[in-house]
Amino acid sequence: MGATITYYLKESLSTRKGALKKAEAKLAKDGNDTPYPSYEKLLAEDTEEKPYVYFDITDADGNLVRRMEASASKGIHQITWDFEYQSLDPISTKAKNVFYDAGGSFPAVPGTYFISLHQVDTSGIRTLVEAQEFNCVPLNNVSLPTSDEAALLAFFNDLRDLNRIVYGARDARSELVSEWAHLRGLMQQTDAFNSKNAAAMNDLKDRLHQLKITLDGDATLSSREFATVPSISNRLGMTAYYAWSVRSEPTQQQLENAAYIREAMGPVLDELRSIDGSLTELYNQMDSSGLPYLPGQIPSLDD
Repeated sequence: MGATITYYLKESLSTRKGALKKAEAKLAKDGNDTPYPSYEKLLAEDTEEKPYVYFDITDADGNLVRRMEASASKGIHQITWDFEYQSLDPISTKAKNVFYDAGGSFPAVPGTYFISLHQVDTSGIRTLVEAQEFNCVPLNNVSLPTSDEAALLAFFNDLRDLNRIVYGARDARSELVSEWAHLRGLMQQTDAFNSKNAAAMNDLKDRLHQLKITLDGDATLSSREFATVPSISNRLGMTAYYAWSVRSEPTQQQLENAAYIREAMGPVLDELRSIDGSLTELYNQMDSSGLPYLPGQIPSLDD
């Protein structure tokens, strides 16, 4: 299910290296010499970002709904929008697209949408096809359809925002765990490695683990087949999965889960900031001159 878009590119998008090879081939065909490229041209080839094209889906108010990378080779192509909004999951460089995103999230509501085609290359971003209007039409196969599409969309957006917050917090906790480990290793090489600071580091480690339990569940119990309290991620995952799979009004339990998650995330975010501040304070107490640098630090000639 989705909207399939057919588009045509007269020529493939070419890199500087590709354009140079094409020009050299023409020179050789005409019997002319092919001079060796200058250093500046070679450097420009090595640092150039591969050109690409993408589609923007927007709603009737001009808000971005989805951005999708598409084929940049010449010829006729098709791409399908699955009627899902852009995901707000954390950006990942492991993603298989130029936007490093996780793809879609909740389903779009019926209505009017617009699609436009754009090209990105060394000259910047330019529009190839201006916004074209199309309609998202329901199949009318829902047993209990919602009577308020706007309210349903607002609930979907609330879940997407909670997804952004919760999974952003999970990533932030993982980064603090890495920062803790690096700081612990550095501290062990300084006079700051004493009973007081060692106890402070152990306390921070316990607090980080408690955050993992709150966000992701208690693996100590679940791995031994004991019952556990649903974690924030579990509540959000189940609520979003069942809410986004239907076109019916949200249930009372789904609304209560969303409210619970938003309230529970306040203390979690406060604790993350507190731990971050404590790690910074412990680092500032150390004389780290002449010692290894921590990730993200820029070396100084004066250390």
